[in-house]
Amino acid sequence: VADTSGQLMSRMIMSAMAWCDGFTDPLLVPLNSWLQPPLPLQIKSVVCPSGVRLIEPTPSAQHVVIVPPSGDPQIWHVMSNSLVHTFKGHSGQVLCIAITKQSQYLITGSEDTSIIVWDLKTFEQKLRICEHIAPVLSVTQ
Repeated sequence: VADTSGQLMSRMIMSAMAWCDGFTDPLLVPLNSWLQPPLPLQIKSVVCPSGVRLIEPTPSAQHVVIVPPSGDPQIWHVMSNSLVHTFKGHSGQVLCIAITKQSQYLITGSEDTSIIVWDLKTFEQKLRICEHIAPVLSVTQ
């Protein structure tokens, strides 16, 4: 919830204070700030020397998976701008990628008619599906 004016937070604090004032039993109220201040917005760029044809950020935004114009999918760490791993397994050009919501798996589809499921923790191939008769143009989580 974005609250740039601070009115929402102010109303929440007033409501909590009113609730505390009306409470008749002993009550433990923290005297220090337990709310973390919001982090400033950050814009970060990742430089990929060979260019980018496909891109998919992880849900945490700590990493980004890219597919260069000619090559295998790569996972990059955003803050350090460093290549973490290259996923090798397709014999044709990778045409589509998807990352599961829990950042557990990367799914790639290729013109070689296969789909590969990769484990994003170990970078190992978990599953390969080769039952298609045409290039795989789209995958979803």
